[in-house]
Amino acid sequence: MNDPEHLHQNILYSLIDGVLLVSPSLIIQEANLTVEDLFHRSRESFIHRSLEELFPHQSHVLDKVRKVLVTGACYHDVEAEGVRNTPSSRFPVNLTLSPFLETDDSIKGVVVLVKNM
Repeated sequence: MNDPEHLHQNILYSLIDGVLLVSPSLIIQEANLTVEDLFHRSRESFIHRSLEELFPHQSHVLDKVRKVLVTGACYHDVEAEGVRNTPSSRFPVNLTLSPFLETDDSIKGVVVLVKNM
């Protein structure tokens, strides 16, 4: 546990809720294993793709992510529907959105916590 990078990665992959890191252009940059389980998709199928692919036709989700990027505000209990690849089905989720900050406190992206309901 001496390597902080290894420790942080282990924590991320141990969480029971899904975690997404989204860029300012709303592209998924990183995800934990729980996201794969929730959406029944391999990581390769959504990494470097638009957040809208996991939450299609839900402008309120994308609008809130954009607000986090601009204002740095956090949002809790954002109701949404995730879309599974196979079979093509929707499932209810609860999202928490918070800014991903650089060491100088500039906003680098958005952390999206995905909780299955």
